[in-house]
Amino acid sequence: MSFFPYPLELVIAGHVSWQISCSCLSVVYLTLNRTIRNSVLKMVIPKSIRVKYGWHIGVEEHLAVEQAAETNGIALVNASGMPVKFDNYFGN
Repeated sequence: MSFFPYPLELVIAGHVSWQISCSCLSVVYLTLNRTIRNSVLKMVIPKSIRVKYGWHIGVEEHLAVEQAAETNGIALVNASGMPVKFDNYFGN
């Protein structure tokens, strides 16, 4: 490798292309694999923030929201995780 002098630009370009080729697989996993993406989001974003904004990741968190809604007298939780009260739609 060191027998011939190489320009600095070629060395930097080779190093950057090596880094990109090695990290490409992790980017593909994070963008295409839902299980890995949800696990990373669970590790990065604290649960208190996910609950505050309604970002429920995975079945277990959605089930916890549904159970909490049932104990508070709310009949339904929609797909975005927001509780739906029937009192808003039907008058007593």
